[in-house]
Amino acid sequence: MNVGKVLPALMALWIPIALGAVFDHSRTNFYSVALQSDKSAGEFVSLTSEEAFVKALIAAREPGGIVSTVDCMNTQAKPRFLFPSALVLQPTIDLIRERDPRYRFLTTDGVINLLPEGTEPELLRVRIKEFRVDKVRVPNLVIEKLLALPEIRKKSTALKSSETLKLGGLSSPSDFATPLSVHFSNVSLRDALNLIARAYGNGIWKYTEFSCPGKKKFSLDLIAQ
Repeated sequence: MNVGKVLPALMALWIPIALGAVFDHSRTNFYSVALQSDKSAGEFVSLTSEEAFVKALIAAREPGGIVSTVDCMNTQAKPRFLFPSALVLQPTIDLIRERDPRYRFLTTDGVINLLPEGTEPELLRVRIKEFRVDKVRVPNLVIEKLLALPEIRKKSTALKSSETLKLGGLSSPSDFATPLSVHFSNVSLRDALNLIARAYGNGIWKYTEFSCPGKKKFSLDLIAQ
């Protein structure tokens, strides 16, 4: 057996599988945090800043957004902190500000965003000429229509970035209670996501950017509380 030829072939097979696992875990974790109730019997629970923020938004029934970055070559898990098991939104934000300098908060028209320190991902800064959906019940259908806009497709192509596959048929845990209709123009993609979350009342969106060897991917998800 020619080991010199077999080993590269095995590595080529392993890398897509490993990256797929990274992408799927990130999306699954977003939904599982939204779905699970806190079963901790104690007064405190160990969470990442993103998990704590999602739980606090859900408890407060407030709209919000999260921007997350993932380095596929960094195997170190994101830091976890002790948070009160009964999360209250403003104290949770204060704790994240105090403990986790990797993040900053930005509130726009009543929608709170958790953003990485530094430059905002380019795709989120793309200006959208116009977007309209009428009476849509499935949250991720709104996302699909948004990402299909010519300006978004053009920018993602220029960035050589593509949306991750929804492995395992992952979908939002709940549909909108009432059909969602939105119409806006001349806004950035992040602003558009905030408008959608606010139009629902208490929706939460998450944009994740993956930096992996030879690949640039992103995922965008929306949950209806």
